[in-house]
Amino acid sequence: MSPNPTTAAINKIKPITKTYKHGTVLVKFKTLEAMLEDVNRSLHVFDETAFDFKEALLKIDKIFLEENKDSSLEKTHFSFLQAFKKGFSTFEDELGKIIEKSKDDFADFVAQEEKSCFVEWIELYYDCELTRKGISLVDTPGADSINARHTGVAFDYIKNSDAILFVTYYNHAFSRADREFLIQLGRVKESFQLDKMFFIINAIDLAEDEEEKDSVAEYVQAQLIKYGIRKPHLYPLSSLMALEEKRNGASSGKAGMEKFEQSFYNFIRTDLTDMAIASAEANLTLLQDRIRKLVASSQEDEMEKERKRSEIKTQQAEIFQLLQKETPQLLKNRLKQEAEELIFYIKQRVFLRFNDFFKEAFNPSMLKDDGRNLKKALNAALEDLLESLGFDFAQEMRATSLRIERFMDKLLREYYGDLERRCRNLALDLSFSSYSFRWDGEIDFQSAFDGLNRQLFSKAMSYFKNPRSFFEKNEKKLMSEELYNCLQNPAEEFLSREGHRLQAMFQDGLEEAFISSIQSFQEQTDDYFVSLLSAFDGGVGVERLEAIEKELINLHISNS
Repeated sequence: MSPNPTTAAINKIKPITKTYKHGTVLVKFKTLEAMLEDVNRSLHVFDETAFDFKEALLKIDKIFLEENKDSSLEKTHFSFLQAFKKGFSTFEDELGKIIEKSKDDFADFVAQEEKSCFVEWIELYYDCELTRKGISLVDTPGADSINARHTGVAFDYIKNSDAILFVTYYNHAFSRADREFLIQLGRVKESFQLDKMFFIINAIDLAEDEEEKDSVAEYVQAQLIKYGIRKPHLYPLSSLMALEEKRNGASSGKAGMEKFEQSFYNFIRTDLTDMAIASAEANLTLLQDRIRKLVASSQEDEMEKERKRSEIKTQQAEIFQLLQKETPQLLKNRLKQEAEELIFYIKQRVFLRFNDFFKEAFNPSMLKDDGRNLKKALNAALEDLLESLGFDFAQEMRATSLRIERFMDKLLREYYGDLERRCRNLALDLSFSSYSFRWDGEIDFQSAFDGLNRQLFSKAMSYFKNPRSFFEKNEKKLMSEELYNCLQNPAEEFLSREGHRLQAMFQDGLEEAFISSIQSFQEQTDDYFVSLLSAFDGGVGVERLEAIEKELINLHISNS
């Protein structure tokens, strides 16, 4: 989070490769379509739109000549339009391209808005202690970014990253955008297998004493808990002091960086690595068990081998029939029921926040009789309310998509385990590799009330006569109630439409995973029986099997 909102690109620091040496910078510029979309989003704040860049530049000049920009929203979007106009002639021909730059150019593309507003992402290949551990750092756009696409991008990184570092400044109060971002983190925190979120209060050296430092830490922790982030891992530190200590090669511990680094690297080395090792060890154990059985089978007498050949063919046919009869319908029904239940409660949760959003949008500082255009201010307040509510619906849908994805994974794991047990009832010695399915389905959601006809709210807006009567009489309450009622049907339509889209995607994903699991079971079953029959027929010598078994045992010991 930052006290100064920007439209910064997505910045990445990555380990060097054979192709990209230390200091190489790749800059991906936005496409023509994406750039024009961003410009029109800002023009819309001033009731303007443009069909191409030439017209957009003329509209920006027109806006510049008009009256002062009253709201912070107008100022933020006007700043973006000014940056676009300033850099357009330089970067017009670069749109849609990926160009290579040097490390010296990196800071300008990150920090200067007349450059960064044209950029989709930047990758810096950098050789240092951190990247040598295989770690890539991604600096996602701040919570205050005016680029609507950034919300979906940030959520994808929240979902797919191995660790999340949320950095706040010592004396920076939480803004509305910060609050909404943290609420989203709180929504999804419990969906992750590991607690991968680290919260950092930087510039703690500004505290006058330990008491003030503890007071700030307690405040931030209370805010995180308020926004739904239970038991946050919180680290007050000073990056400035830590940098000086690292340069001097002496640590006093006052910077607070060591405590964070210890927790972070322990998480990377232990928690994440243990998950990978556990999966590898399970497959290694399975392989050792398979080799032992092959050795034993190859050493049996001919009569016993013949009996087992017949038994194996019977078991193979029975398992084939079992797998052929399997269908995903029961899994699909359970997924549908879970998704419908999750989506059902979204509307209730969002409208519980309606009064707070209304008070923030229709506030005395926004609607005051100081010579400003009150009709324009009133429309801006309505847009603010619709944006806040619509954004919350979209965020809830994103969080729900993650919950459904985790439920689908749970369903498939349970099914995989059940199918394995049923197969082993037919062939006791049969064993399978651990469940593994990675599904990369992605979906994003627009703000719920984008494109909604504003005439729907004409009656509600008519309750505003002037600021004094609006806030001192009953007009504010009447408008709030009317807006609340007007938004019920559009909200239901959004949830119905997006809910069907979400369910269709996950139903397809579930079927894809189901088919993959059945194929995996069939292949592993065939491999197992073929290897057994091969051992009976002397296809692989006992000496070779025993040598492989010894190698696996040594590998297991060395890994331990």
